[in-house]
Amino acid sequence: MMDERVILGDPDIDGVMLLPGAGGSIARFRAGGQDIFRPADDAALASGNARRLGAFPLVPFSNRIADGRFTWHGIEHRLRPNFPGEPHAVHGEGFQAGWAVAGHDDGHAVLVHDHDGRADGAWPFPYRATQRFDWQPGRLAVTLTIENRATVPAPAGLGLHPYFALGTGTRLTVAADRLWQRDDRKLPTTAGPLPAALALDRGGDFATLGLDHCLSGWDGRAVLDWPDRGLTVAMTADPVFAHVMVASPLSHVHGAVEPVTHVPDPFAVEAREPGASGLATLAPGQALSGTVRFVTSR
Repeated sequence: MMDERVILGDPDIDGVMLLPGAGGSIARFRAGGQDIFRPADDAALASGNARRLGAFPLVPFSNRIADGRFTWHGIEHRLRPNFPGEPHAVHGEGFQAGWAVAGHDDGHAVLVHDHDGRADGAWPFPYRATQRFDWQPGRLAVTLTIENRATVPAPAGLGLHPYFALGTGTRLTVAADRLWQRDDRKLPTTAGPLPAALALDRGGDFATLGLDHCLSGWDGRAVLDWPDRGLTVAMTADPVFAHVMVASPLSHVHGAVEPVTHVPDPFAVEAREPGASGLATLAPGQALSGTVRFVTSR
């Protein structure tokens, strides 16, 4: 059911609330009585819309595929637009699917999503995606896995899309080598050095970054500091997440920092610059996996 909730700890004080039926999303993550992710109000919880919750998985790809079209091993595939106002296919199809609860206790949960690859415009290759959540007070680890269940090699990607509150004077610290410029269709063009004015390696002002861009050559660590809340969150990601999307501000109250395995529009980037996209090729039965960790401190 859409409103089924899986609870780890006490999500009103220190814990996690998951909504398997709403894209396998994290509706709430709190530590010390404070929201780490954007909190979901009653209307958001009832909506079943992952984009209104705290965080959601990106599978079998992240960000955009231009106009929902890509060519794989000489065959053109078309995906249906799935984002209001966008001509592109965005963020895969897992965040719009219901996930099954494969296991659950007070500190752990496993959610599974099986996609059959039918010709419905969602994704042409069958796969199984798994999310494992490991919680302890003030800490959360999310392990994402995708297994190719097609009889042929298939492209694959993973990511996690947490929303963070902007707050007053919130600082984001990220170390990366390159920033991908983008065109007016929100698609990547070329990558170059990060502008020094962003000061991300020294702690940029999260609310005024003016970014919706992919960073590459990321060291797998991002730190958010809320001085008005006396709160710091360190997010670390396994090396498979070699890129990070930074989108802030997305509204007057929140932004996003998303560990991802590949850049936006990866098929087009790979055609222009082989090896630059990060898109994985999985043999039949092969899996791609990685963990993102969140550690809070006061």
